[in-house]
Parts: sequence; structure tokens; C-alpha cells
Amino acid sequence: MIYNNINIKPEERCGYYVTSDVKKLWSVELDLLEQLKKICTKHDINYFAAGGTLLGAVRHKGFIPWDDDIDIYMDAQDYERFCQIASDELQPPYYLQIMHSMARIRNSLTTAVTSGDLQKLKLDKNYNCGIFIDIFPLHYVYDNKLLRLVHKFRLRILERVGAGYTKNGLLKNNPRKYWKFYFSKAVALWKLFNLFYDYDEYLSIYKREFAKCEKSTLVGQISLFGLLQDKYIYNKQWYDLALDFPFENTTIRVPKEYDLILKKAYGDYMVYKKGTAVHTMEFFDAEVPYKEKLKNM
Repeated sequence: MIYNNINIKPEERCGYYVTSDVKKLWSVELDLLEQLKKICTKHDINYFAAGGTLLGAVRHKGFIPWDDDIDIYMDAQDYERFCQIASDELQPPYYLQIMHSMARIRNSLTTAVTSGDLQKLKLDKNYNCGIFIDIFPLHYVYDNKLLRLVHKFRLRILERVGAGYTKNGLLKNNPRKYWKFYFSKAVALWKLFNLFYDYDEYLSIYKREFAKCEKSTLVGQISLFGLLQDKYIYNKQWYDLALDFPFENTTIRVPKEYDLILKKAYGDYMVYKKGTAVHTMEFFDAEVPYKEKLKNM
């Protein structure tokens, strides 16, 4: 494994001990970022550092020492273009994984398994579990708070339908182990929904719901992780311009109004709050392909 010219020796940053394994993880993610940047530059697609990655770029000029991933925002239209283009342009070991409401670029020669991946692996043994970076689309969000609340409710229902589909699949595959899902409200909701629509139709309905608001002064992360939380809703103009900021041994694009965005999400964002990041990474390995790693599980 080539570690992208990053120093993989363990070190202390901001009073936090960063292990060699985490440094290797970062290195793979930086390489994935370079793949994204190449495609975006070639096809004139805008992208922006998001969440903890944006905070890291501004405050640390790289990763937050206790962070373990890279998050990217794209305008919804750019996101759709990127997904169409990257599927063709990325070559092995790079892989574009398109999910319900977001996408990931993964390196198939590595391993990174989230709690969500564990469920998907039980339904699909070929599900790619390489180290990844997350890409989230920014959709228009209703200016009117009541309309936004209704939109949020509709998305929550569709989210539960999707969860019911997954639980129902696990129940079918192993009824003895997942017997509790017989009584799951989500499974019942999926079965009711499934009387009228199949899973592909469900995905189309879910996708259309994201784009329900066609124009407004606000944009937001409406994915499973954001789902119309106030801290993930922004003034559209905050993302009109971008700046290049140092990020470890490379650069990353940040919105020009990063200060307003970070203050909304974190308050006094220059104050360190160690260990506050919430991640679902169960385990990772930058040196072993996920197919090999998962054989022994």
C-alpha cells in the first residue's frame, strides 16, 4: 500500500494520540479525495468540504485528530452528474457506491465496515466494504417551516419503509436469529407499502421526495444522516463561491462563508471538543482487502 506521501508514524495532535493505523486510514481517504478532485476538475463539478472535514480544514489544516472520515457536499445537480460520470471514470480498485441518498467512493483493496455495512453484507455478500469517503447532495429546502416539517415527516416515513425492507430481508434469510422483526413496525410498514410498489419503485419515490422543493433560498443535507436537521440547513448563497484550503498534504475546497456554516453547526468552533464526533465504523484495515478480511468473519 502506498500511503500518499503522508507520515504514518503515530503522533500526538492537540493532546490526542493518533495511531499509525488511523494515519493509514487517512492516507487511503486522501487518495480517494484526489480521485474525486480529478473528476470534478475535468468535468467542472463543484464540491465542498462538509461537516467535520470542513471544520478540520479550517481549524487543523487537515483531519480533526479524533476524526476518521472525509465528508463532501455537492449541489444536487452536480451530485447527479458526478454519479453518472464517476461510475465510468473510476477504475479498480476505486469503486463508486451509490446508496439511497448519498454516495461513497471506496478502495476495494482495503477494509472499512460500518454498522450499516454489516446489515447490508447479510443481504449481499458482494457488498463493497473498502475504505471510503462520503458524498452528500445538497437539495433545496422549503423556506416555510410548516412545509419543511411536512417534508420531514414524509421523509421519515419513507426512511422507515426502507428500514423495513432491510429487516424483512434479514428475517427471510434467518428467521430464527431475527424473529423479533416479526413484530417490527418498520417491517409491517414495508409490507403494506409493498402491496402497491416494489423496491425499485420505492427507490424512485424516495429520490423524488428529496427533490420535492424545486427552488428556495435554503439548501440542506436531506440524507439519512441530516434529514432536515436545522444545523444541516444553509443559506444557498453560502455555497456560491469556494476557496482552496490546505488539508494534510493536499488541498480541499471550502465554501467562502465557512465561518457562518461552522458557527451554525458547532458554535465557537475554534474550541476543541475531543471525542464529540459520532461515527459508525466498526473496524477498518488499510492493508487488507475487504473480501479477504471478511472471509475470516
